[in-house]
Amino acid sequence: STQSTAALVTEMYRWLGDMLEKLLPALELKELMLNELREEWGKVEKGVPERFTRSEQARMEEAEEGEGEEEEATGGGDGGEEEEEEEELDPYDLAEAKEIIKLLNKDCPDFQTMLTDKSWKVRKEALEKLQPLAEY
Repeated sequence: STQSTAALVTEMYRWLGDMLEKLLPALELKELMLNELREEWGKVEKGVPERFTRSEQARMEEAEEGEGEEEEATGGGDGGEEEEEEEELDPYDLAEAKEIIKLLNKDCPDFQTMLTDKSWKVRKEALEKLQPLAEY
């Protein structure tokens, strides 16, 4: 149990680094255990991610595109401006606005009470009335 805890906290330190020091009081470890962990942490190499989350991948791609756009701008290419115009297009701008609340009040005046009812069947019925109004 103690060894598995030490292994877990050491692995956490490998990836979180010094940020883990701030979390140590929450773990409520004994001083002896903390000293052993800190000694073990001196031997650990920092982790390097092999894979990235989607948000990290997007940031990396944006950074690469930014470098590419700078090169195109110095080269006189105007292809980057067309790409920016395409990215600015929001699908919600193309959708026609609907007054869902007004339609819902006309179709189902007790929608709010149905939505907060204790019975899941009543709540489901309320959402089923909302769904066709919200679809485009």
